[in-house]
Amino acid sequence: MYDLVFPEDEFKADAKVEDKSKVYKIQYSVNLLGQTGMFCEKDYVTGEETVLNEDVNLMSLCEETEELDIFKTKAIQDIIHYRWDTYAKNLHLMGLFFTTTYITSVILYVIEGYIEPNGEH
Repeated sequence: MYDLVFPEDEFKADAKVEDKSKVYKIQYSVNLLGQTGMFCEKDYVTGEETVLNEDVNLMSLCEETEELDIFKTKAIQDIIHYRWDTYAKNLHLMGLFFTTTYITSVILYVIEGYIEPNGEH
């Protein structure tokens, strides 16, 4: 696994390194695609803020594309998973709860009102 993350020759197990102590490296990956779109730029001389790319929205760009291979990329998948976990999951679970409650109440109403009228069994 270490060779996959750090493929440089100097970090290979058979490389001749003068210092025999263990080498520690950390690889960071930052997905900045979620910030693509409208943003503000501040002029520090005048203090004015200017809105740039007001009409650009990453999700609408993804919605309009016909290149489906874009959605197989790790960056877009990370954005989709983040947005699902952060926003959509709880919203859909709440919708499921209310829909299930509504269907249950309709079923009980039909049973009580039409299938077993007047409490007869």
